Amino acid sequence: MATLARTLDVILDSIQATHADVDPTIDIQKGPISVLLYSFAAELTRVESNTSYLSSVYQLEIANELQDDDLINLARNYGLDPDSGIKATVIVTFYRIARPLAGEVYSVDEGTIVSTADNRLSFTLTSGVEMDGDSADIYYNATTQRYEISVSAHAVANGTDYNVPTGTIVNISSDSQDFEGVVNTSDATGGQDPLDAFQIRNLIWDSIQGLAADSTGRIISTISGISPNGFDDIALVASTQYGIFRRLESLNGRQGYDVYLITDSFIQDLQSGVALGGETSIPLDKSPTLGVERVTVDGTPVSYYFQQDQDSSINGSKRATDKVILDTPLQPAQTYEIRYYYFDLIYEAGRAFESDSSPFGVDVLVRRANPVPIYIAAQLTTSPDTDKNAVIVDIKDYTADFFRDPVSPSFGRSSFINILDPASYEDSVKSAISGISTFKVTNFVRTDKAVMDIEIIEFDGYTEYPLLSPNSDIR
Repeated sequence: MATLARTLDVILDSIQATHADVDPTIDIQKGPISVLLYSFAAELTRVESNTSYLSSVYQLEIANELQDDDLINLARNYGLDPDSGIKATVIVTFYRIARPLAGEVYSVDEGTIVSTADNRLSFTLTSGVEMDGDSADIYYNATTQRYEISVSAHAVANGTDYNVPTGTIVNISSDSQDFEGVVNTSDATGGQDPLDAFQIRNLIWDSIQGLAADSTGRIISTISGISPNGFDDIALVASTQYGIFRRLESLNGRQGYDVYLITDSFIQDLQSGVALGGETSIPLDKSPTLGVERVTVDGTPVSYYFQQDQDSSINGSKRATDKVILDTPLQPAQTYEIRYYYFDLIYEAGRAFESDSSPFGVDVLVRRANPVPIYIAAQLTTSPDTDKNAVIVDIKDYTADFFRDPVSPSFGRSSFINILDPASYEDSVKSAISGISTFKVTNFVRTDKAVMDIEIIEFDGYTEYPLLSPNSDIR
């Protein structure tokens, strides 16, 4: 605990008490001596205040008592970027109502600023795009009756304020004669606020522990530095854990860690290109991928299916090759556009451990933990004055919390666990939800593997976590 500075009155009382012990015959209550003692006490108060503050900085015990500049500079001394936050990303669509003229090229440059209707929140294009008047038909959207072209953008600043909903980015801040308007046809996502004082303090603590310990500390502090709020739980599987580690053959004698994150942090991306001809498979630029929203060829939506990498040694990581498989091969010079969602924290953490940045030469692969749906069927009765449908909703909400953390269901963050006991679940529901007369579980199983209707469900505690199956039947 930091040493508390004494107040001016306390210091004066202490001086007077000391004087009384040494020589009480000298009058220090008035006259020049009293003025000198008061000035001395005032300076001593400032010295003790500064000493107490330095003690707080050293101990990092009470983060909100530290000045922002000192806390940020201290974090940077450990190679951290505490005020980074994350910029939101979005796909915006520029449009023309008038048909593009043959022989003309309509363009918008990288760095162009677009903004919300009130101009309060602005976004910058991450690349430039061109609309070729010779191929006007491929840009025509029959639904909106406009000629459209899309491009990715990111917020000009960090923060959750920039996670704006669909249809709110409508201004082209720079003069544009080529396009009549702009709109975001999907939500802006991924924006995160800079860390608060306590998060910075915890980040420093984690970094100190990692630097002083081993590679596992460095791994955890690196991921926390990217997004401390972007995941619920983290588990490390070393290459010596032969029953769980999946990629021994690729290590070539090196030490390895598979880092599993429980995370649902994802953002949207736009991938476009020009076909050489004959392509039926298009690898996505960023993995792991949550799903694909749409694929267009020459501006027209086409049939496809999304294929996740099935290689168990790398799936769920940045190294995975997730693909779009087309029903019809592409023709030479056809343009395609893929709008998809990927898990941004997994991707960015994967980048952080590439090449020479891996701690102590360890091969680190960051992966998304596998969500395991749990099917539950149960029957209940309620007291006569209770709304049964409302109780069912409460039970489902509580069940989701119970699966996140059976020990502390109200914690609100998912955890890696080893076991789910149906008897414990049944008792927990009865004690937590009011209005229940009887509650009987009739099914309690993993949907991926089950032998009996009701089972004690085991997990490996590292690579998977439970969640309530949407098909569960509680009535």
